[in-house]
Amino acid sequence: MDTIQVSIILNEEKIKGLNPFDLQRVRKDINGIRSPYGYTYCDCLEISKNTNFIVKISYPRFFAGVNAFLISDKTQCTQVQWDFSLNLNNHPVLCDAQIKLDRVDIPFTFIMGPDYDFNSYRKVYQVFDYVYRKKILSQILKHTQMFRNTNQKL
Repeated sequence: MDTIQVSIILNEEKIKGLNPFDLQRVRKDINGIRSPYGYTYCDCLEISKNTNFIVKISYPRFFAGVNAFLISDKTQCTQVQWDFSLNLNNHPVLCDAQIKLDRVDIPFTFIMGPDYDFNSYRKVYQVFDYVYRKKILSQILKHTQMFRNTNQKL
């Protein structure tokens, strides 16, 4: 696993007692959660209209402070989840909140054989490049046509 996105759902009674400044303070608290290694690993992306906190949790940042760290076993995932849950449980506003899993990002890691190097996979990268360029070109053409249609109506 690389990152997950969760919704932290407050109970109705807690929501009634909070003003916008309180919500922003809670958001700041979520963003400030530190791992035992000293790194922040949570980003509160938004506070939804029904006052759910939408949070991205980065497993690599928990251990290394950057996303360029490979999670290698399930105990590391469990450690991140345990620490996040403890932080919520110790927070006066979030302690009885529900957590809903919204998204899981799993990185694609390809281990090259010992007799291969980056250039050995050149054709694969050329195919990726071709697909990317075709996709971008079609989006540019689509937006250009939309722009022309809008200008013609004016």
